[in-house]
Amino acid sequence: MDTDGVTIRLQKEIGQLQQELSQLRVNINAKMDTQFKEFQDGFKGDMWAELYSILEQFLGQPQHIGVESSGQGKGKGLVWIEVYQDPMEDLVSLK
Repeated sequence: MDTDGVTIRLQKEIGQLQQELSQLRVNINAKMDTQFKEFQDGFKGDMWAELYSILEQFLGQPQHIGVESSGQGKGKGLVWIEVYQDPMEDLVSLK
């Protein structure tokens, strides 16, 4: 009969350890998801900045033009668009 009490106690402890392990897995997954999202956002921002820099070098400095937003259901105010001069236009005008 003493073994029955030990067995039940061990089963309870194993159950508690399994619950703790399950909670640790949830916490680790949540932390990894958060860190991955932060890395992804940072990486995406870095890639856009690099792409913008390369395009700027290739196409020249952008000229900013303010255009009033007129789309329905969209925010009001100004939308900034960038217009690049075609480097080939300069070559054609020199001829």
